[in-house]
Amino acid sequence: MMPVMSGDKATKEIKKIKPDLPVIGCSANNLKKSEISEIGFDSFINKPIYREVLIKETRKYVSII
Repeated sequence: MMPVMSGDKATKEIKKIKPDLPVIGCSANNLKKSEISEIGFDSFINKPIYREVLIKETRKYVSII
């Protein structure tokens, strides 16, 4: 849990300001696809996070990598 607000709330606030900004969520809690979509995550990674998975998901949204 983040100290100021949850990832769910942070994502919703980010999407209000910049709807096209991709957000990759990560959590030790398994989320259903419907929950991921409802929150506003563009992608989701389960913890523990492995480097290869993080790179793969990031490449979907950043063409420089």
